Amino acid sequence: MATGKDLVAIGMTHLGLSYWNYDNTRFGNDGNPAQPDRMDCSGFMVRINREASNPPPDWAWNSEGLELWGRNAGLEISLADAFVTAGAAVSRWGVGNAGHIALSVGDGQQTIETPAWGPFGHASGTANIQGRDWTNACCFPNIDYVYGPTPDQLEAVAKLEAAIKQATDTVIHFDGTNHQAITWLQIMLNRIYPAKRPLVVDGIYGVTTLHRLQTYEMDVGHLLHLGHNIWPAGGQVGPTVWKWLRYSAKI
Repeated sequence: MATGKDLVAIGMTHLGLSYWNYDNTRFGNDGNPAQPDRMDCSGFMVRINREASNPPPDWAWNSEGLELWGRNAGLEISLADAFVTAGAAVSRWGVGNAGHIALSVGDGQQTIETPAWGPFGHASGTANIQGRDWTNACCFPNIDYVYGPTPDQLEAVAKLEAAIKQATDTVIHFDGTNHQAITWLQIMLNRIYPAKRPLVVDGIYGVTTLHRLQTYEMDVGHLLHLGHNIWPAGGQVGPTVWKWLRYSAKI
């Protein structure tokens, strides 16, 4: 059985393949025998898996299908874990060109994907995994993975969670005086949105923190798989909002 690191190694052998955004890239090329090395993002993931003797099912031909292939097998993981899991897939749900999928190198810094807009131009290559609008992550079925963060990362997370749990009954009124509670809010929002640019954890309820909180209020129905929003994006935190923030941050 191939490993997640094997997927990364295979991907690294195919840097510089031309990007080709067309529906017939489902088998890892554009269907033209004269142009076997042109493919879109999902075609690239299909090719890597096929070369690892792990061909995806016929219906998993686009980024959403590949992500569902992992999710339906019970292999959905958090974005934070995917960033440090070699061979995990990170994806962005969307229709047509709005969708995208890439392979995590596992170092918390890089993906392998196409197009990568790097030294190879509009082609496959490596790119930054952080600071992107990823929405989902999973591992591929039939691949042997070494999951998750390092012991040092786990220790740091444990310390962070111990601090946040002290805020169980805290209600933030945003009057500019509850700096400790606002600090916890910023930490939780960073955990909820690991792919976005991290908030500065300074205990100040500024415009950036307000906008990130409003983003959460608009996203919470999707994040919790409810199909609808719970409350309007008013930027206010009471006991109920605080409870769902902690739930979403897995605290």
